[in-house]
Amino acid sequence: MFVQLLQFIIIIYYIAEARIPLTILSKLKNQYDMKDYHDNIQKSITAFVTFQNYNCPKKIDSATEGKEIGNFLKRHYKFKLINMKYCYHFIRNDLYRCIFLTDFQIFRGGPHYVNASVSTKHQTYLIADRNIKRSLKEKFRSFSLIKGWPKMLPNRVLFFPQAAFPLENESAVLVSGNVLAAYELKHNKVISINDLERCYPNLPEDFRTGVPFPTGQFNTYYFLDSHNLYEYNMNTKRIIFSQPLKKYLLC
Repeated sequence: MFVQLLQFIIIIYYIAEARIPLTILSKLKNQYDMKDYHDNIQKSITAFVTFQNYNCPKKIDSATEGKEIGNFLKRHYKFKLINMKYCYHFIRNDLYRCIFLTDFQIFRGGPHYVNASVSTKHQTYLIADRNIKRSLKEKFRSFSLIKGWPKMLPNRVLFFPQAAFPLENESAVLVSGNVLAAYELKHNKVISINDLERCYPNLPEDFRTGVPFPTGQFNTYYFLDSHNLYEYNMNTKRIIFSQPLKKYLLC
C-alpha cells in the first residue's frame, strides 16, 4: 500500500509541476525554499526505487539533454515519439539516481520516430530521415516547435543521420557509419564533410547519441548506444569509462 501511495504522489507532483503557471510558481518560490522541496522529492523517489524497480528501456534510439532532470531517453517501436509512455526521465544528482515513467506529451509536433537528436543551450533538434525539427528548450517538461521548422537537411548531407552530438557555438556532428557532417544547427548549414574515425577516433561502435557532461562543457561526453553508456574524453580521444545502461541507471 505504501508503494502505491508513494507512486501516486510522485505522478501528481510531476503532472502538477508541468501544468502550474509561472506566476504561481514564482509565488511559491517566495514562500518556500524550492531547493529543499526538490531535494525532498528526489529523496522520496530514490526511496521508492529501492522498493520497486521500474523496467529499464529495452533499448534506446536517441537521447536529448533536459532541463533540471537530466536526460530524456526515448525508445521507439511502433509508437509515436509523442507517446510519453515511452519517454523515460532520469533524475540526476552527479549520477542518475532513479527512473520515472511519465505519460504526458513532451515533444509537441514531434516526428513519429527519430533517427538522431541533439540538444543545445536553447533548442532541441529531432531528426527523422532527412527532416529536422527544431524545438524550444524544455519549459515545464514540454517542448514547442519553432515557427518555420521542420526543414530538410542540406543536399550536401547525402545520408540519413544515425547519430548526432552537439559541439560549441550551436553546431553539431551528424553521423552515418564512418561519415560525419559538421552542421550549423541554427542556420541549417553544412560546414564540412569528413571521416569520423579521423576526427573522433575510438568512439563507441554504433553509438546513437552524445551528451556533454557536465552540461555546457565540451571536454567530456556521455555516448550511448542501444544498451551501454560510455564516457569519452575529447582531449585524449579515448573512452575512459563504460558500463551497461541498466547498471548505470540502477534499474
